[in-house]
Amino acid sequence: YRITGNGESTWVRSGIPSEIDLADVEGAVAEVRDPAFVLGESGFGRMVFSDEGNIRAADEIGDGQTWAFESDPLLAATDDEPVLRDPFLVLGSDGWFLYYAVEIDGISSIYLATSADGFNFTRRGTVVAIEGESATDPSVLYDSQVGRWRMWFSQTGGDGLPLLAQASSDDLAI
Repeated sequence: YRITGNGESTWVRSGIPSEIDLADVEGAVAEVRDPAFVLGESGFGRMVFSDEGNIRAADEIGDGQTWAFESDPLLAATDDEPVLRDPFLVLGSDGWFLYYAVEIDGISSIYLATSADGFNFTRRGTVVAIEGESATDPSVLYDSQVGRWRMWFSQTGGDGLPLLAQASSDDLAI
């Protein structure tokens, strides 16, 4: 379903038809989670999401009722990055910035991949790593009041309790 605002303080739920059925997408699997949406340069929407350790994308066609799915992952799990999840995509002045969590031996850190076209991503490395603790679920927005990019993320503290944390950057990069 698509949630759209109606100008009041509530959300209106509206359906997205079966074009979103991932069972019909070659290479897609049933364990889909962590969707994030960004509006592209020409007004199209791009959704990124996790599926069984990979990060995939779907592009909005027209009014948001029809989507084109990429059959290959934007980023696939590797030996060095065995479980990818929690993607968040940002379109900056220098291209596309894909933030995502990588889980290794039960500890997650936030990584970055970049792309000039939004399709071909290059892994750039770790953005947030906290020794002995996990950092997941990045959300990145530009804060015009302070003139910096801000990232909010979930963190599991050394005592096992969940925390919300924040980091900032001048340029979205590492």
